Amino acid sequence: MKPVKYLSVLVLLMVMAAGNSFGQTLTDILNKHYAAMGGVAKISGVKTQYVEGVTLAQGQEIPFKKWGQNNKAMRLEFEVMGTSNVQVLNQKSGWIWMPVMGQLAPEDMDSATFNAMKGMLDISGSELYDYAAKGKQVALIGKDTVEGKPAYKLKVTTKEGNTGYVFLDANTYYIIRALNSVKIQGKEQELISEFTDYSKNPEGYVYPATSKQGGGMMTLKISKMTVNQPVADSLFIKPKQQQQ
Repeated sequence: MKPVKYLSVLVLLMVMAAGNSFGQTLTDILNKHYAAMGGVAKISGVKTQYVEGVTLAQGQEIPFKKWGQNNKAMRLEFEVMGTSNVQVLNQKSGWIWMPVMGQLAPEDMDSATFNAMKGMLDISGSELYDYAAKGKQVALIGKDTVEGKPAYKLKVTTKEGNTGYVFLDANTYYIIRALNSVKIQGKEQELISEFTDYSKNPEGYVYPATSKQGGGMMTLKISKMTVNQPVADSLFIKPKQQQQ
């Protein structure tokens, strides 16, 4: 009977070793992620945000500005082909004003665009922070590699039932990749986003200064970010007059 006992102990030790080699629990990983992003106090304390930068796409450099009130409203402005264009949304709806597409007046945002952009209302600093309160489920899938670097793969399910994957660098605990399914012209497509050049603004808020989508087809570079400065409610009101 002794060999059987020893075998059982050996199996138990192997299982324990496998569990330890896996690394850390989801809670451990998320806590290190929050710390890397400036800490829970910083993340939870974000009320407003202002961002400036450029988007590089198809050989064009498109300047943009973005204002946000956390989980309330967002306004995005960008200059392209000599026109000033606006996209605004709140928790219930949105509107767009796109002269570059021939619009002479603001129009209500269609549901597909609204659903795709609604996640931008969360400016807390991490989509993983306080996820349960946001109606999300997060599960640790395991370890993976991103550009040759070890990373933790997390599955994120929104309260609407949409599923995506987030990859955290196993050394820095920054989000370095996100995979999401989006509907484009009625077809489900996988959107891959890569995040690099993490920086810290004067308020101690950490953010990726560079992000790429579609395998590098579009690159977004942030040159300025401020947090908790006044953001006027009037920025989010749909105007009635035609743009001059």
